[in-house]
Amino acid sequence: MSEAVGAGRRRFLGRAALAAPVLGAAAWLYARAGRRAGRVVCRADELPVGGYRLFEHPGPDEPCILIRRTPDRLVAYSRLCTHESCTVAYRQGADRLECPCHAGAYAADDGRVLAGPPPRPLRRLDVTVADGRVVVGGAAR
Repeated sequence: MSEAVGAGRRRFLGRAALAAPVLGAAAWLYARAGRRAGRVVCRADELPVGGYRLFEHPGPDEPCILIRRTPDRLVAYSRLCTHESCTVAYRQGADRLECPCHAGAYAADDGRVLAGPPPRPLRRLDVTVADGRVVVGGAAR
């Protein structure tokens, strides 16, 4: 191999090593911005107290639920059980979300585990009301 080719290769690898952290940081910021992007689920006046709306966020394979707890309080959760990712269902009469796979249950008020094998609460999503529209964003807790 000629000396010129070796020097060119060293220059390229040196620049790539300097660019890697910058590109990594840019990719992390891009991914974080995507998770934080809000999604309008419905108009606030369309959802009565005790009512709920199913939606998907941030992608089509990620089922979620929005529940109006009081006139001024809305909560949203991922509907994927933290045990084995089965889809939980909201039981209004029991005021909880239940997993049909292994009898897991979560409190509708805060997503905490009430029963069964789930190791942690449901993933909670940010909820805001802007211009009368309910906007759900990334994970809150």
